[in-house]
Amino acid sequence: MEYDPNLVEQTVFLAARRDARLECDLHQAVDPLYKMADEEGRSRAFREVTGEFFRRLHLDRIVPSFVAERPLIGQHIRACAVFEAAHGKAQSADVFVKQESAGGEQTQRTLVIRVCPESLLDVARPAPWLRRELLHVADMVDPAFGYSVNDTAGQPHEQRLVLDRYRVLWDVYRSIQ
Repeated sequence: MEYDPNLVEQTVFLAARRDARLECDLHQAVDPLYKMADEEGRSRAFREVTGEFFRRLHLDRIVPSFVAERPLIGQHIRACAVFEAAHGKAQSADVFVKQESAGGEQTQRTLVIRVCPESLLDVARPAPWLRRELLHVADMVDPAFGYSVNDTAGQPHEQRLVLDRYRVLWDVYRSIQ
């Protein structure tokens, strides 16, 4: 699972604003980094420090715990990337598919999740929408469901129509399960 460094940084700084002791610890760790002349080195050091705090706060475990609820995802998804969503309504989970090549390479699926930093700090907040989105992802990778990325090819208006039809199908499929 790969996390976007910007999401990690924003989440850690938001968590620090909510906890005075954590804020002091974070400032102790990052304040000396501002003195580094090498911009690339300073950026790398910031990523390392915020990544360490992200793991220390166990924020790196939230998304994997939701994904683990759907074993089919783990069986059919090769990689997962978690990015920052611009706002709550932009939070999503999507599957990107790289089709088999002529050389016989397997189809590669990547799960991309977009989440707000606030949602990672309040686990109850992402639970409903993330579970719903991951249920759709599990269906998309389940051969029994019959989803094909080729079904959504075409012009944008055609893609929206097909996706709307899949939403209806998902609702019906899940109501009889």
